[in-house]
Amino acid sequence: MLALGWLEPRSARRRRQRLIMEGPQALELLAACLAAGLPARTACSAVVQSFDGPVADDLGQVLSLMELGVADVDAWRALDDHPQLGLAAADLARSVESGTSMVEGLRHHAAAAREARRGALQVRARAVGVRSVLPMMTCFIPSFMLLGIVPAIVSAVFNAFA
Repeated sequence: MLALGWLEPRSARRRRQRLIMEGPQALELLAACLAAGLPARTACSAVVQSFDGPVADDLGQVLSLMELGVADVDAWRALDDHPQLGLAAADLARSVESGTSMVEGLRHHAAAAREARRGALQVRARAVGVRSVLPMMTCFIPSFMLLGIVPAIVSAVFNAFA
């Protein structure tokens, strides 16, 4: 499992981390726009304009599909398999189809995304200790040898010949 993390390209890892970090804010902004009475298409446009990077790219894909004439429901369903926005997009598709309000649902998804972000940050914080062992060993072992072992050996050699 650890080796698979190393095989992930750096750009893909950066993209995934940005999605995890920015997802909750994007969902909150989308909920706020919908609560203000904006239609889902305009709310999506506001979120795309407010963000850059992967959140804007993925929601921009939905917006582009809508502008090309794809039904709003089908455009939102394009994100069904998205790891961070998929559940919210599926609920938005159902909401657009049925005409129900999705504000509370989006706030719930934003809270879940914040929890996922908190968990991801905790995992990264715990990994710092593991990743710092090797650099610390390369500093402390030579100093321990030079300050602890070498003087004891030199002193033993001098006492043996004296």
